[in-house]
Amino acid sequence: MDYKETDEIFGTFHGVKHSDVFGKSKDDGTVRIDDGMVVAYGRGDVKVKCPIFGDILPYKSVTVVCTQEQYPGVLQHLMNAHGGEHAGERVLSDGRIAIRSDYQAW
Repeated sequence: MDYKETDEIFGTFHGVKHSDVFGKSKDDGTVRIDDGMVVAYGRGDVKVKCPIFGDILPYKSVTVVCTQEQYPGVLQHLMNAHGGEHAGERVLSDGRIAIRSDYQAW
């Protein structure tokens, strides 16, 4: 499923689309166009260290960075995709917000 189909399914919240947060991909999702707001994504086969929180991300967890204006929409998309509240956040020196979201829809 490409990002246009995903955006249609998940909708827009506070001016933020699903692909704004999680990035865009072509065709079946295996070809990435961009990573959106994601700065780190937990994988099962590789240990990924988060450049903001400094820890190893659990499988399917993400760290995203957004502006304060985007924050409500980003939280809604993270909750829809991961099945629960976000795990933590940090205000960065430039005023943007880093959010860790752990996948909880097992």
